[in-house]
Amino acid sequence: MVVADGEVEFTVTAEGIAAVVDDLGRAEDEALADAKRNAVEQAIGVFVKSEALGRNYELVEETILTRSEGYITWWEKVEGSRRVEKIEQHELLRIKIRAKVGLVKLIDDMSDIEEVYNSIQRPRVMVLITEENLGLPCGETPATLSVVRTLQDRRFDVVDPEVTEQIKRRESARAIIERGDTQAAVRLALEQGAEILVLGKAKSSKSDVPYGLDKSVKCCSARLDARIVYADTGQNLFTPKPSEGHAASFVSHEDAGLKALEDAGSRLISADAQRFAAQVLARWAREVQNGRVLRVIAENLSYDEFIALKKALREFRGYVGFVRENYESRRGTLDVRTKLAPDEFRGRLSDIKIGSKRIQITRTFGTVSTLNLL
Repeated sequence: MVVADGEVEFTVTAEGIAAVVDDLGRAEDEALADAKRNAVEQAIGVFVKSEALGRNYELVEETILTRSEGYITWWEKVEGSRRVEKIEQHELLRIKIRAKVGLVKLIDDMSDIEEVYNSIQRPRVMVLITEENLGLPCGETPATLSVVRTLQDRRFDVVDPEVTEQIKRRESARAIIERGDTQAAVRLALEQGAEILVLGKAKSSKSDVPYGLDKSVKCCSARLDARIVYADTGQNLFTPKPSEGHAASFVSHEDAGLKALEDAGSRLISADAQRFAAQVLARWAREVQNGRVLRVIAENLSYDEFIALKKALREFRGYVGFVRENYESRRGTLDVRTKLAPDEFRGRLSDIKIGSKRIQITRTFGTVSTLNLL
């Protein structure tokens, strides 16, 4: 079976059931078809909210589940799972399969079901792009704003560009981006509760005036190189092709350069926005199954209380491990990998007692929760 380029596979185990009438071979074919359908439905449940799925189940069934075979990239029978059960006067054949479901194609096709597509869990994204216009640092951010707009159009939660610009004005932060220090950059993203980071550089330069245009026209081209990484590990999630922008202006080369940067930013994703979103969402859905990283910032607590908080978090259902931890000047920071959704995690967090003290969550944004002990 040929797997499409860039496909993201999700492995599940699913069971199928069929009634045995006269032909056991036919019943097995029907049970396998049922198992494949259940495998795809199981994959959908990973990233689609159950309420939206329930309200649109008939439509999902008609447009997606009836074509389950098309989303299965590989499958095999689970050895020893085939069995026939007698229930009163009837016989049922049960069989299990292990299957790989292609998430990119699945998410792509679900975009036609608006409520379901809009309910797909999306990561919070931070866009950190340094921009140079004709060799000089760019006071405006046309490429960044183009990328942000496209992500927002695809319903991604994006860190406010004004906040990002304030960070980039810090000399240390700009140096981090320019030298491509991924680990330092992702720490900036985590501070803003981002789970995904778009990290890149955009530069414009003068270009020749195309044949036939007035020589007074100022022309520029721009190139944007970017990659998308996980904010918790810094590992690469997706690398879009470098995008090139072109623009002309009767005003100045500086004006043409800004327009070219904006064009490059829009082309980074917009050339195939649907496929881009599906790629990111598919990889994110698979990653979330292994746990997502949530940050807990505890203020005004002793070191013993910090240790007690760590112990309490370890006992949470869905706890995977601590990615980073730090305690200094009565302030503790914990990056916790968990399979709980942020809201559920915070609900559990607010129920914790440290000795005689209870937890008060004072602020939440993105994946970050700040708390005090009362």
